[in-house]
Amino acid sequence: MKILLKVDGEWKPFEYNNLADLAAEFAKRNIIIGEGAIICEGAIICEGAIIGARAVICTGAYIGEGAIIGTGAYIGEGAYIGEGARIGEGAYICEGASIDEWARIGEGAYIGTGARISARAYIGTGAYIGEGAYIGEGAIIDARARIDARARIGEGASIDKDEAGMPTLRN
Repeated sequence: MKILLKVDGEWKPFEYNNLADLAAEFAKRNIIIGEGAIICEGAIICEGAIIGARAVICTGAYIGEGAIIGTGAYIGEGAYIGEGARIGEGAYICEGASIDEWARIGEGAYIGTGARISARAYIGTGAYIGEGAYIGEGAIIDARARIDARARIGEGASIDKDEAGMPTLRN
């Protein structure tokens, strides 16, 4: 199997035959992979990334340098997680979504297909960001707020769950 690793600013393919080889290579690159995490072939993991236990990183997903993916989080196919971004425990990042540098995604948050969360934005615990939505740089989305598909939230905006509409429904 083959994955790409960013080493000294250059992308280098790494082929491995067993998990021991992969674990040794990750250790050399200061990449930490939690127990039971699944990293699919073709995922791109940069130096210093931390992938929590039972997290899933799908094919073609990009995990930036120093990014932290929480326990049980799901990163969809082709999703982009920028340098230093933090993805909370149990968060669900859909296919093709983009989480820019130093953004924070709270526990259990849902980021829809193709949504873009700009640099230094904060998405609260349990928030729902719809398909194709855009959250501007430094914006703050309150816990349990719901942002509709294709909505655009400007730079530095602050949205609480009452302004955003109905909170995410839970069973």
